[in-house]
Amino acid sequence: KWFVGSLVCLCERYPPHPAARCVIQMAYQRNRESMHVYQALNSLVSVTADWPHHLRMYLFSGDLETAFDRLSIELVTDSLKWWGIPDLIIAALIEENSYQHISIEFQGLDVGDNVCFNRCVRTGGKDSAFFWKIAFVFLLAPLVECWDVAKLGVQTAKASWCHAAWSDNVWLFAQSCADLEKLVV
Repeated sequence: KWFVGSLVCLCERYPPHPAARCVIQMAYQRNRESMHVYQALNSLVSVTADWPHHLRMYLFSGDLETAFDRLSIELVTDSLKWWGIPDLIIAALIEENSYQHISIEFQGLDVGDNVCFNRCVRTGGKDSAFFWKIAFVFLLAPLVECWDVAKLGVQTAKASWCHAAWSDNVWLFAQSCADLEKLVV
């Protein structure tokens, strides 16, 4: 755990990929809690009442089911490379998540020992949260760029809002039902 934690600390010192700046992913950041997402959403919704022309806002709320259970080592590797993490650090992180073995016990009977389990990265550690954050931003960044070019989302005087994310929860915002459908599809 100490070794992997040290590797994650090294990774966190690298600046994010330039395209990652357009993705609003608030989870797994220092001094960020889920209430920050809800405060931002509440702020966005509450200011619409003060606008001179009422603006409709359509909202999609989604939760990626079993997201961490499907976080493959290949996706993590691609995401870390995209982020600009050096190959040696990536290799060390992947090595720690490869060759995982589990022991199976069912109703007090030992069913199997040292069963190879490499379908996904292990969950529950600091590395899995970091891996998910990087992978999610890696997957979402190209979409957000396309959404911005298409001017999808809610346009305000100060910013354009089309999405927010917390861990594996995603919120999409649009000014019309048709635009929301474009964001979702």
